[in-house]
This record gives sequence, C-alpha cells and structure tokens, in this order.
Amino acid sequence: MKHTFILIIFIFSSFFVYGQSEQDYNFGFEGGTSSNGVPVRWSNAWGNGSFSVTKDTKTKHSGKSSALIEFHSGQFGCIMTAIPATMSGETITVKAFMKLEKVMKPIGLMLRIDDEMGKVLAFDNMQQVGIKGTIDWKEYSVTLQMPEDAVVIYIGAIISGKGKLWVDDFSLLIDDKDFRETPPKTESVFKAREDNTEFEDNSYINLKTVNNQQIANLDKLGRIWGMMKYFHPAIAQGEYNWDFELFRIMPKIIDAPSDSMCNLLLINWVLQFGSFELDTNTRIVKDSLKMRVDWEWTKNNELLSLSLILFLDSLKNTQRFDKHYYIDFVQGVGNPAFKNENVYKDIIYPDAGFNLLSLFRYWNMVQYFFPYKYLIGEDWNLILSEFIPEFVAARTALEYQITLLKLIARVNDTHANIYQPDIELDDARGIYLAPFEAKFIENEVVVTKITNDTLNKKIGITIIMVSHDTRAAAQYANRILHIEEGRGFFEETAVYLRSDRGKKFFAHGQEKNDG
Repeated sequence: MKHTFILIIFIFSSFFVYGQSEQDYNFGFEGGTSSNGVPVRWSNAWGNGSFSVTKDTKTKHSGKSSALIEFHSGQFGCIMTAIPATMSGETITVKAFMKLEKVMKPIGLMLRIDDEMGKVLAFDNMQQVGIKGTIDWKEYSVTLQMPEDAVVIYIGAIISGKGKLWVDDFSLLIDDKDFRETPPKTESVFKAREDNTEFEDNSYINLKTVNNQQIANLDKLGRIWGMMKYFHPAIAQGEYNWDFELFRIMPKIIDAPSDSMCNLLLINWVLQFGSFELDTNTRIVKDSLKMRVDWEWTKNNELLSLSLILFLDSLKNTQRFDKHYYIDFVQGVGNPAFKNENVYKDIIYPDAGFNLLSLFRYWNMVQYFFPYKYLIGEDWNLILSEFIPEFVAARTALEYQITLLKLIARVNDTHANIYQPDIELDDARGIYLAPFEAKFIENEVVVTKITNDTLNKKIGITIIMVSHDTRAAAQYANRILHIEEGRGFFEETAVYLRSDRGKKFFAHGQEKNDG
C-alpha cells in the first residue's frame, strides 16, 4: 500500500507570509480591516506590550485613511507585513510617511530580511536616529543590501514609548525601482534536486532479514553516510542527492561477505565524491563544553580499515561552509533546522531501503545535533546496530511507524514524536487515554493528577497516590495496577498480594521500609 514516508525532526522553524495578491499590498491602508481592527494585509503580531493598531480615516497623508499605532506600556508596538523576496537586485529600500504625536521614545521604520530558516540576514529599524516628540507628516526611508539568500521581506513601523504614530503610503524599492517592476531572481540550481526520479517511490532494496555480517556492514554504512552528509563539502553544497547515493551503494554493502570487503567498498565509495580542503585554523575547545561530538567510532581499527580511519579523520577537519544544503540553525535560538529532506509520499511497503534511510537520518541527527545526547542514559553508538534488523523487518506502514516510535523513545525526550496525523497509527493507539497523569519518581510510577472525575464518581474507582509506603497504600486499594518493565498487572488487591510479583514487590518494599 502507498504511504507517506515519515521523518521525525526535533525542531521546526517557521515564519508566516500573508496571502497577498501580486498587485495590492494595501501600502496606503485604503483596504478594509481584519476582525481585530488591524488593516488587511498587515499584522500587529510582533508587538510586545499594551498597544493598538487601527485604521484612521481622519488623520492621513493621502487617500482616505492611514494606520494608527497608539502605545500605552510594555516594550514596543509594531505594525508589519511580509512580502516574498522573489525579486533580484543589489539594494532594497522601504519608504513611508509618518506622523508623531507626543511620542516619548524613538520610533522607527522597519526593514527586515530573512532566509528560509527564519534567520535574519539584514535588519534596520532606524530607532538609533532618535525620532520622537511631535512631528507632522514626513517621508522616512531605510536602505539595505539585498541578501542573496533572501526569502521573505518584512516592512513596518515601530513605536516604543507612549504616544501616537501614524503611517501611510509605504513603498518598496529594489535598486530604486518599484519592487513589482524588477525582474525575478534566478533560483539556485542544485544537482541534488535534479537527481530526483530514480528512487522516488522504490529503493529496490529487497531485504526481509539480516544476518550478523549484514548488520555490521549496514552499521558502518549508516555512520559513514551520515558523517559524509554533514561534513563533506560537495554534499553540503547540494552536489548530490544523498538519499539516492545511499540506495546506489547499499546493495553492494549488504552483499559484502566480510569486514575487509565492506571496508574496501566504503573507501572506494567515499573517494568518488571528490577531495576537499582541510581547515588549518586552531580551535580551542573549552573543558566546560557539555556536549562533544563522539568521534571514537572513527578511530576503531576493529571496525574500520586504516584507509577509512585516515579519510574520516580528514573529513572531520574539513573546511566548513556558511551555507549547507541539508542543515541550518534557527536564528537567535541555535536549534538545528533540517532542510531538503524529501518526504517520499508514494513509496509502497514493504521497502527496507526507505526504512533504513529513516533510521540513518534519525540516528545521525541525534549523533551530531541533539543537545541533550549526553542525557539519553545509554550509549547511542549501540542503538544503530540494534535497530537495523527491526527496521528491515517492518513490512507495513504501521509496523514501520511503531518501530520508529520505539527508536524515538530511546532519546528520552518527550518533545520527539511522530507529529504527522496518520489514521492507521491513531487506530493502533486507540481512542482512550489513561484517566490520570503519572511521573517516574525514583524509578517508581507515581500518580500525580486525576484527569477524569467520571472514574471516581460514576464508575466508583479511586486512584490512590502511591508513595514509598506501598504496604500502607495497599490497605485502602481494592485493585492494584502494577506496571514494571513494560508489563502490566491489574487485579484485586488480594489476588495481587498472593501473586509472585506482589510477594516479590512487597517483600522488597518492606526491606526498604525496615532499612
């Protein structure tokens, strides 16, 4: 059956672009207003404090109306709109007429340009000029260099002190011409995007089970594929569709009869993607650094040949690029933002190749970019080989997703999950939730909150919050739910106390209480 190939990533960056028509951006505020009173095509979402943005038909520079920002308290008030950066040029200028009345702190005309990850490439709000007080209508402007990677342009006005600010008649210029009259910019052409048909719905990896040699081979392939993805300059620049390159080499690696043959195939494979310059700059790593990249596996001569060890040592010291085809970092936060990861909506299960691609993607994301990797509680190096046979064995979309959830659970981070809605997975999970919330405290499940009073009032069940004094708690419970190592026991208290599990648990609890 067809099914969407799901990739889980830790963090999603986002920005909004309003659905503006090509011709009417309401720069003169002659259009209507939204339900909150803000002029259409504009937003007050960026303000921080108590302020209002309204359409004013009495005070205006031209036409029938202007926008009025009235600030009361807080940090600043703002009116802004977003425009797709589809035009080419060297400079970008925003102009607007503004009028001030009893403004206590500097106002500003804002121009901000972001890339596809929301990173601010250029910004100016001219507040450093110190315009405040009471000033009649006057045209102001801000000019910046047009960044090559511009994706969205934000324009607007800011007020940061008590008073009133009117704005009207915005204009946006590229190289001193109206932005709607400038030629569209030429999109970057990546070879990785052109190589997009060979494996778009089938990896052609026909694998049902794996033996120990194949697990070892695929473990090495997954590690090296991931390190090449994030460190090799040619892949970083989008020269190769790295998913497809995996599918091209994978059959040979699966069939390699020995470690030495697998290593030979791998070194010949990595060398075909070209040489690279080493970074000769000396960097001092502080002892206080909490998380360091784990390079130990790249030095393991029981795992790798000498030629592979030397190659990987050079690869980790290659020159870095400011732009990377597969990864960026969210401005002001630093979280990784994974990009250009194809979704593969039309694959047909079973497909062991796509299953392994998902495993390799996720394992390497955690290996190089998960900030809490040191808190996982186990050796992440061991996870890859453990899950290779499980991902290969997943024959349906549901089996694949359940296996993926098992992998996700191993990072011990509740932010990581499958967030894309799926009917089959929802059905497997069921429609009912436990009527309580619980936490693990000192390796014991403790109920912390009752979320459904129906359980108590109508059904007649009361959940007793369990402390270390389990023997005392059992005196008041009619039934006991015991969850341990993924197994559950729910029975009348008397039956539970006579069971092997109950005897063992309460004997252990008594020893702790006696101690």
